[in-house]
Amino acid sequence: MSAATDQGTTESAFYFGPPESPLFGCLHGPADGSHNGSAHAVVLCGATGSEELSAHRAWRELARRLASSGHSVLRFDYAGTGDSSGDHAEADSVLTGIASVRWAIDEAKRLSGKQHVTLVGLREGAALAWQASQGRTDVLAWAGVAPVISGRQYLRELQALQAAAGLLDTLPPEQGLESGGFVMSAGTREALSALDLRAPEQAAVAHALILERAGRPLGPGFARTLNTFGVNVASHGLAELEDLLLEPHHSKVPDSAWQLVVAWMASLPASPVLRPFPVPAGRAGRWLGVSEQPVSIATRSARLAAVLSRSEEVSPSGRAVLFLNAGAIRRIGPGRFHVTMARDLAMQGDLALRLDLSGLGDSPAAASHDDTIVYSPTAVDEVVDTVQEVLSWPGIRECAVVGLCAGAYHGLRAAIAGAPVRNVVAINPLTFYWEEGLSPDAPPRPHEVIDEVARYRSIVFTLAPWIKLLRGEAHVRRMFQLLARGATRHLNRWGRNWGRSLGLNLHQDLGRELSAVAQRGVRVDFIFADGEPGEPLLRDLSGAVLPRLLNREAVHLWSVPRADHVFLNFTPRQRMIELIHSALGTKPQKPPMPPQDAHWHERSGPIQSVGRRMVADRSRCG
Repeated sequence: MSAATDQGTTESAFYFGPPESPLFGCLHGPADGSHNGSAHAVVLCGATGSEELSAHRAWRELARRLASSGHSVLRFDYAGTGDSSGDHAEADSVLTGIASVRWAIDEAKRLSGKQHVTLVGLREGAALAWQASQGRTDVLAWAGVAPVISGRQYLRELQALQAAAGLLDTLPPEQGLESGGFVMSAGTREALSALDLRAPEQAAVAHALILERAGRPLGPGFARTLNTFGVNVASHGLAELEDLLLEPHHSKVPDSAWQLVVAWMASLPASPVLRPFPVPAGRAGRWLGVSEQPVSIATRSARLAAVLSRSEEVSPSGRAVLFLNAGAIRRIGPGRFHVTMARDLAMQGDLALRLDLSGLGDSPAAASHDDTIVYSPTAVDEVVDTVQEVLSWPGIRECAVVGLCAGAYHGLRAAIAGAPVRNVVAINPLTFYWEEGLSPDAPPRPHEVIDEVARYRSIVFTLAPWIKLLRGEAHVRRMFQLLARGATRHLNRWGRNWGRSLGLNLHQDLGRELSAVAQRGVRVDFIFADGEPGEPLLRDLSGAVLPRLLNREAVHLWSVPRADHVFLNFTPRQRMIELIHSALGTKPQKPPMPPQDAHWHERSGPIQSVGRRMVADRSRCG
């Protein structure tokens, strides 16, 4: 998968690293293949967990900006994360993360022909990059963006974010920690608790750049210690880094920070060049009998980036399953469940495709919109085009589509538009008819009306809201507006059912559309978190047609208790995965973890400044 971008750069996706546990990478470089004399080999060591999902778009933009300056930039996923092999929840991700950085260093040198590399890390990735540089002589410089220098403090932040989101930690402490939909093993938790860069024992780099969040400074100690080792340190505090770690659909590119990184790179001394190797664009990775390959899908609006999973050991089923973006989250899905599902299905003979729609993940934006639009005007056509493309592949006889939130909307609308799919699994759709151009001052959308009316009903017999109303603290106008629209909603539902009985052609008649889809033999499964406003909205818009479709088993409706909108808790997420398998006629697989053999420990190298307990644990691992 290789494509030119609008900044005169190329992106080439491939798998590299240990054959038993391959890592996913993407190399960014100048489109003409030329490198100026001051160009460097750069390894971008991204954040982890939910922070990685938030920062992905901005991180990819940094890679593009560095490539447009002539640098060769390798962006990659650590073992057990993203599109790489393995399971973050079952590994010591500190050890494997450090080893992953070391594999990336070697690959970046090989592909660029440079003798030295520069490491740029974000959050935990900055700490992993620092540790990976120790004991090496080929790392010229290190940059930390909002770097984690105390693992114990970082763990407290993750737990605070989980609590602030109102999410329960459903795992007992001895089994690890879950935060933002990602499970951290007990071994990782212990290793992170011991991780501390505040008093490094040595520095393997000659130059360092520290970009701090203005409201959360690291303090002068780390930079001062680096100076004592003779490191040339530059440090800046930037308020805009807070916006980098917002929810994926709100996250912003920190322009000033990236300008500082690009300028700092230009100031570094040149690195000698050896013979570069050709970029292995599209090279597959193989793990436990599953082959995964980066692919590019041509649609009418844009070329879409995707990863294709298939079994090398099980006979093909003849079915392809497409996974669509959940909102602005890249193709791995919330809590990485798209990856889990794709590999499960591949082990049972399906071909699974994790797709980034235009402007999301690694796919460039279509010419008609920018890369911040979740419900883009081209998305439904892109799903239709992808389904048709996949069905043209040898051996593929049918196709299913799975999507959450916006992905549910796009998958369902593609089926309604005539995409030749056999199954649609729509998880927590918030709307069934997207309206362009809505402003913040526009009337509340249908799902907001349902959500707010339900909330008012739940508190109408409690004292606190009435006291707020008497004090003038409640939004009276909005409250009455919502209640009026709620009443109108019930009248509208009754009127639409009456109109259907008379054979009238109704506007936005979801019941008629679902009936047409069912007549084509398409099975539709709706999965809702308990209390999601999308479920009553589905009943409103489809009316009396929905019970008939449910009775005929053309449509299935499932509810998952104790789940949030994107299933960030482990137990509800596992239940959702079981329901998807049920809809597709498959079952969850539990692949064995690869042994912790030498290919990780050889690459982990010396681990400095992390405490004696952690070093002792490493010795027991191998």
